[in-house]
Amino acid sequence: MYKNFNLTDEERKQIMEMHQSHGYKKPAEEVDETIFDRVALRKLTLKSKWDFSPKHQGISIQDVLDFNPKSVLWAYLNLEKISFTDEVLDILKQKYPTLELIEKPGIDKDQFEIIDDQSNPWARYTYPELKKMVAAKKINKEFIPKGLLGTMDRKKKIYQKDKHDADYGGTNIDSKQKMQAVNHGRFGRKD
Repeated sequence: MYKNFNLTDEERKQIMEMHQSHGYKKPAEEVDETIFDRVALRKLTLKSKWDFSPKHQGISIQDVLDFNPKSVLWAYLNLEKISFTDEVLDILKQKYPTLELIEKPGIDKDQFEIIDDQSNPWARYTYPELKKMVAAKKINKEFIPKGLLGTMDRKKKIYQKDKHDADYGGTNIDSKQKMQAVNHGRFGRKD
């Protein structure tokens, strides 16, 4: 199917010149970097549609700001390629005075957690206290808010980690069965 053929030096030079005219073998500095910046970062206005997560799909940023501003804050601080116009950021700044604007593209998940805890009425309670609250609400057949359960789950992970570190000095302790296997030379052996 393929035939071998020989090129003369003149033909090879002509082909290389043709490729170079279309950008082949150009140094990297000559590539226009602004092309990548325009594609990489989306700057949304109040009229833009929310289309980067299914939660508010197709709703305008203005409407999301009106009934769930925390979602817009989450998008700004957790999505690297999403930014907002100064008008939207001013509204966020009014709703969350401790918000510090970040350099985009970039993220700041810690800032979101801090702001979320400030607006969370259950953030000041410890895990055992939250556990008692949930148990009492279940016994009384009361409604348990989603935020309460989410806060309790987050605090539970921290509580268990801290408790494990305190009990074992921050080290992982192997089970008795694993230690016996290691002592008898059976651990990791394939018979």
